[in-house]
Amino acid sequence: GYSRYLAPEARRGEAVATPAIDIYATGVLLRYLLTSDAAPTVPLPPAVERALSRALADDPDERFQSAEQFRACVAAIVGPTARC
Repeated sequence: GYSRYLAPEARRGEAVATPAIDIYATGVLLRYLLTSDAAPTVPLPPAVERALSRALADDPDERFQSAEQFRACVAAIVGPTARC
């Protein structure tokens, strides 16, 4: 088998390490943290689903272009009252 964290292009052997591969893995991890399941079986709020769909896009060009972009999207969803 293959790891669910591996981006489609990496599974096909088409890619070297790129930010898009890391964005994909982070999206899988975030889904797992929110649902206890890496597969999209548990419904999440629409804004979260949109962010995860973008992070997990099959086409690397459709994913967030940087970790900062992904972080900013998640921060906008969480809102200003979140504390870490």
